[in-house]
Amino acid sequence: MIRDTKVNSLLRSPRIRLKADVSEITEMLTRFSQFVVDFPEVEEVDINPIIVSKRKFYAVDARMILAKHAKKGFEHLAIMPRERR
Repeated sequence: MIRDTKVNSLLRSPRIRLKADVSEITEMLTRFSQFVVDFPEVEEVDINPIIVSKRKFYAVDARMILAKHAKKGFEHLAIMPRERR
């Protein structure tokens, strides 16, 4: 899915000194997704920009809005996770 985005062309641009590895970006997004699943209090997150440096990711600026009352289960998610077997 990342390869189908406009950001992918930027990641592959010769102007970028350190080319980002799609598998590392996928790992970062997966971990962040798990964070949102684990903490239903998180209502909204804005992270901009994220800097990639030597296989590490840095959030330069972030804003998070928390709900006063967390929803139960997976009600807070736009996409439901698969059930673990």
